[in-house]
Amino acid sequence: MELEYILIASTNNYFLWKILPDMGMNRVSTISLYVAIIFPLTTLLFLSKDTINLKESTIQIGKWVLIYSSIEWIATLTNRIAYYNGWSLWKSIIFDAILFWGLKLHYKRPIIAYIIFTLVTIWAIWHTKYLYRDKMYINIIKFVKNNEIYIKNSL
Repeated sequence: MELEYILIASTNNYFLWKILPDMGMNRVSTISLYVAIIFPLTTLLFLSKDTINLKESTIQIGKWVLIYSSIEWIATLTNRIAYYNGWSLWKSIIFDAILFWGLKLHYKRPIIAYIIFTLVTIWAIWHTKYLYRDKMYINIIKFVKNNEIYIKNSL
């Protein structure tokens, strides 16, 4: 998910947040470290403890939201993350809560998770007015048209 966000946001220069380089690494290396190692490993740790009831699940999700939020808060204090276009730490905390709830739901009931998160994604895109930015809209139209031409030519 991080990688897709970076590709879309970079193309249109409309970031909500950026992870800034740290530990003497450049931006690409820093993002690769998070995308390829840190996020997958923490996701595996989160999913490795299967909770039975709602109370245990809520505590587990709360714990991981607190962990992610604390790390992001420290990153904010040390200038390792920058927010843009109205994004904030509070929005990240809400996003983390939805993310971990969604991971748990997808692990237990994937079809329901796909339906719910398709709707959540549509709402989030509409809410942030991401698609209404002229450049983004034009790029999507060009992409769709180019792919239609490619599909027609390949048949």
